[in-house]
Amino acid sequence: KNERIDLSRKMRMGFKVFKANLFKKYTPLTVGFSLTRRCNLNCHYCTLPDDLRDELSTRQVFSIVNELKQLGTEQISYTGGEPLLRNDFADIIAYTRRKNIIMTVNTNGLLIKNCIEDLKKVSMIMISLDGPEEINVQSRAAPGAYSKIMEAIELCKTNGIRVMISTVISKCNVGQI
Repeated sequence: KNERIDLSRKMRMGFKVFKANLFKKYTPLTVGFSLTRRCNLNCHYCTLPDDLRDELSTRQVFSIVNELKQLGTEQISYTGGEPLLRNDFADIIAYTRRKNIIMTVNTNGLLIKNCIEDLKKVSMIMISLDGPEEINVQSRAAPGAYSKIMEAIELCKTNGIRVMISTVISKCNVGQI
């Protein structure tokens, strides 16, 4: 079943915010966690392909998830590059779920059909889409990607996975937003 933020979790998060303000002891409630810099696209506005440092090992990722849990983190947003490129992505999702941490995944959508079962365990998928097909091709330098993205959105919806669209506003698409 897809995770949802229920009332008790909302109350717990609200209490943590209240406590942080009252006692000046801050907790990273939501964390963006870049799992990789690798990507299967070459978007004209992205600088990640220029920075190809080594990735953390699976064990290192698990250790960070443990630390975040101990600090009181409630939600992790896995991002990249393209996080679905990691061979251990399913293991990371399963481990984070066992820690009872809400997960979202930011993806370009091209690999969703390959890991749809694992993605059913996250709260929401954020898929990058920069506009209509001609704009998306122009900004992402990937002919054919638009139809795969639209298929991925439909596949997520069909499988009960919440989807949010992420758009980078640029001179290519500002008139289409």
